[in-house]
Amino acid sequence: MSARPRTPVIPLAPAEAARVALSRIDGLNVCSIDEARPLLGLGRVGAYRLARERGELCEGVPVLKCGHLYKVPVRLLCRAIGIDVPNQVAEDQS
Repeated sequence: MSARPRTPVIPLAPAEAARVALSRIDGLNVCSIDEARPLLGLGRVGAYRLARERGELCEGVPVLKCGHLYKVPVRLLCRAIGIDVPNQVAEDQS
């Protein structure tokens, strides 16, 4: 049995990764760690370690454990990185 050839992965620049991540969380109240971590410049392992050990990704951004899932409040995440809260989230929580 031969191995299937791997598809090359083209990494995104940090700014582009953050832009893509922000577009994915627009309109959400909470997001996953994998959606939040590019905005904070965190790797996957480091982000999950912070969530498990400290219960937050950075100061002011708590991680909520829902069963076996981790969720991050979008409004607090946006505030921590100094950007405007996405419009739909601000309207939902007003």
